[in-house]
Amino acid sequence: MKKFIKNLVFYIEGKNQSFSMEILKIFSMKKIIKIINLFIESPEKNYFLTDVAKPRQVNITTTFRILNKLAEKGFLKTKIVER
Repeated sequence: MKKFIKNLVFYIEGKNQSFSMEILKIFSMKKIIKIINLFIESPEKNYFLTDVAKPRQVNITTTFRILNKLAEKGFLKTKIVER
């Protein structure tokens, strides 16, 4: 895995975030719900890719695509941090 991906974290910013239903058409609803629930349970936390994929038992590549789409739609924010 490339270094920048290892150092990329995802987090929620703001309380009234909404996202397009377009993402639900692209990915499995079940997988998206598993991932979104993690952020809803602890919205104050930052998550590395593996912090999301492993506990939710979603393939890391699929998780990366879902998180990027959520970030693209404004539901999540990303930043690069040092580990």
